[in-house]
Order: sequence, then structure tokens, then C-alpha cells
Amino acid sequence: MKPKLVALFLVIVMVAAALAGAGLTTTAAVVAANKQSTQLSLAAAPTALIAGKTVTFSGVLQTATAAHAPLAKASIYLYVSKDNKNWSLVYAPSKTLTNVNGAYTFSKGISIGTWYFRTYFDPGTTQYSRAYSPTVKVVAR
Repeated sequence: MKPKLVALFLVIVMVAAALAGAGLTTTAAVVAANKQSTQLSLAAAPTALIAGKTVTFSGVLQTATAAHAPLAKASIYLYVSKDNKNWSLVYAPSKTLTNVNGAYTFSKGISIGTWYFRTYFDPGTTQYSRAYSPTVKVVAR
């Protein structure tokens, strides 16, 4: 083994031994290290509209690997913010799941103001990592 790998292995072994000595399991740390990265996109149309009209939000959930494999039947949450800092849940996953291509869509009526939206994926499993989409800004006049 290369020196850096040996050192990393020794650190992992020491941490595992310390956790085991404290009566804790190391399974969570091992699983977290093996999670597959994901990425979540988000688009809104239109982004400028008359208050009371509907905005359609859409995006794709996929692995963050070179293959960019879509994740089907995944739960997507839609969040909204007035200040782009404090977020509130708009739609829970019972409303939207990704299709076989990893795509999802939400539609929402918008009241007057400037709004920020983002989506979130919580896999609920140990196979994939969670992901947030980029934020989109919607202005209703």
C-alpha cells in the first residue's frame, strides 16, 4: 500500500476502535462514505408574471457521476423564501415524485412580490446523498 493510504486506513481503524470502545457503531460512518452523490436541477417558467398566475417549476434528479443516471420515483420537496435565507416547505413529496427520466414538475399560483424557490431531495436511504437545487427567483407584479 502507498504511505497515504496506509495512514488513512490507520486513522479509520483508530476512529472505529474509539467508537467501539465507547459502545457506538461505525456503520453510519462507513455508509455515509459510500453514498452516491446526486444533483438536482430547477427551472421556473415564467420568472416574471402577473400576481395570481401560475408558475411551473421543473427539474431533473440524477446521480452526480459521469453517467448522470436519472433517479426515478424519488420524492422532491419544493421550498419558498421571501429573503433567500429563511425557507418554508411548499410541497411535500406526497405531491411529487420523479418519473423514469428523473424529471419532476410542480405548478403554483404566485401572489405579488419577489419569491425564491428551491427543491430538495432526501433519499431516505443509505444509497444516495441528499441534494438541493440552485435557487430560482420569481417576481409577481
